[in-house]
Amino acid sequence: MLKLTLTSILIISSACAHAQAEAFIYPKTIDYIEKTPVASNLIIEPRSRGSIIAGGGAEYKIYSPYDNNINKKLKKEYFLVERNDSLFVNCHYLRDKWYSLSFFRNERYIFFVSGPSSLMNNNGAVVGAGLMFGLVGGAMAGMAQAGAKYNYVID
Repeated sequence: MLKLTLTSILIISSACAHAQAEAFIYPKTIDYIEKTPVASNLIIEPRSRGSIIAGGGAEYKIYSPYDNNINKKLKKEYFLVERNDSLFVNCHYLRDKWYSLSFFRNERYIFFVSGPSSLMNNNGAVVGAGLMFGLVGGAMAGMAQAGAKYNYVID
């Protein structure tokens, strides 16, 4: 009986892991400051460390299961998504994929952590490791760079 109860709890919890909830979308930072959001039902899915290193991108994938128009805008146009007390920042402007969670915000600043931006041009270390240590050295340097995190601030 205990085994059946634990199994049913596990199945129910895994089914509710990606439950939908109302989220507020802010297309621009001025919309966040003025508190004029667009409400929508979104799924916020955390990505595994392996998928981040293998495919790049930030920690959270946010999408709507019903509206493809919102999905297109979430990838490139919408800037901030707020659900409960969490604020997610679109990393598209850093030339990265998906969303990152902000760890501090006030009236003027939003701080968040994300992977290396392609605007920073960190490819020199990977190329140097590839020239010095061959294919394996370049691959290891690339994996280390993909897993690196940097602090960003929005003013």
